[in-house]
Amino acid sequence: MERQTFESSYRERRWKYPPVVGETKYVGSLASFDVYNSLNYPVFDPASNDENYTFSYPLQNASRDAPSESWWLGSLANGSTIASGKHKQVSACT
Repeated sequence: MERQTFESSYRERRWKYPPVVGETKYVGSLASFDVYNSLNYPVFDPASNDENYTFSYPLQNASRDAPSESWWLGSLANGSTIASGKHKQVSACT
């Protein structure tokens, strides 16, 4: 499973594999807060949860039919924080 972020003007017909940050309006893969291992699930509590406790996409060896939940708090898989503005998030099973 993959969760990717693109600039708001991205059009799917311009998609290329593998996506490269900075090309074809690709911003990067997302990092998701690890909600299932959170002490306060299903609530994010900034007083007791670390927003940097994340895993990065793409996920490998993930079942396509398993229920999943992702909480995105603004981080990208490369450790940076996304710039302000409008973006498009695209999900794909690979």
